[in-house]
Amino acid sequence: MNTLANELSGKYLRLKDRLVFIGPVNSGMLPKGGDEYKNQLAVLQLQRFYSLKLIDTVGWKKNPFLILNILYCLILNQSNNKFIISASTISALTLIKIANKIVFRKDKIIYWVIGGELDRVLLDRPELVPILNGLKAIVVETHKLDVNLREIGLTNTVKISNFKDFNLRNVGKRLKQGTNIPLKLVFLSRICETKGVKVIFDAIDHFAKDKFEVDFYGPIEQDYKAFFLNEINSRANIEYKGYLNLHENFEESIDILSTYDIFLFPTFWKSEGHAGVLIDAMCAGLGIIATDWNSNNEFITNNGTLIVPNEASSLVLAINNYLENQELIIEHGNASLKNVKEYHTSNIFPQYLATLN
Repeated sequence: MNTLANELSGKYLRLKDRLVFIGPVNSGMLPKGGDEYKNQLAVLQLQRFYSLKLIDTVGWKKNPFLILNILYCLILNQSNNKFIISASTISALTLIKIANKIVFRKDKIIYWVIGGELDRVLLDRPELVPILNGLKAIVVETHKLDVNLREIGLTNTVKISNFKDFNLRNVGKRLKQGTNIPLKLVFLSRICETKGVKVIFDAIDHFAKDKFEVDFYGPIEQDYKAFFLNEINSRANIEYKGYLNLHENFEESIDILSTYDIFLFPTFWKSEGHAGVLIDAMCAGLGIIATDWNSNNEFITNNGTLIVPNEASSLVLAINNYLENQELIIEHGNASLKNVKEYHTSNIFPQYLATLN
């Protein structure tokens, strides 16, 4: 992102002061989930503009030495510093409660929300609202969450979408001209019950095996592994493809995704926010079948189909519609390519930087 750095240097290099970033990054390793992926990318960009102190919280709840390090860094890094807390909701709120007792000026803390369940948590824990209102800013990824938090009583929320760093020149090269025979469907996410994996299996059984193929990518949750692999092995038109290395080889991975016709995202995971895999699918030029769940309808508009959460029959109808109207695959895929430019780092990350002013 040298181009981004050049574009923003005049405006933001005056901010070259010290910044403490607290959250799961898993530095030097492949990210295990969307929180680590986003944080790795965010840290990379922040280091261009700030003298950055990183507190990587991966495994912190089980590591007393890491907890002590967090406390130590919060105590020692208050002068001329700002703090970003970027973590899953429960972890972030725990860290914010700790910081609230230690950091003298709460308006130095910026909370970058990951996921989409903060509103529901605060309804059960209203005592946290005054603490959060004392922070400099609370950045959320979706309009729905922003509205809900304001209704609860938060006054310092800012809506900024998720983002990805990709080569804009390659986007135009992925315009769809036709479809595969049979159609190729793809799932890319954490493989578990609440991401809708079983819904896909149940829906597939309603079709003849020669209608389409489905490939799965992503880390398998350990307690779901036996079930998942058994389901894969019992069907001829489904395959598990392992881990798609979007972090280190983004463009090559997106090229692989672009060989498919339809992206499946039947999630009903409680904390779904602006899922990064939706940006991946759009960057690959895919039409998307996703659940009308949390804020998915903000990102699936003219580029896909929304279905009922945890209902295989709804997925069957959506797949069948694409089978019978394959021109929609091209139409929705090309709409994804047009829409994805909105979520490019150069458009989104300056907004995150602005929250630090």
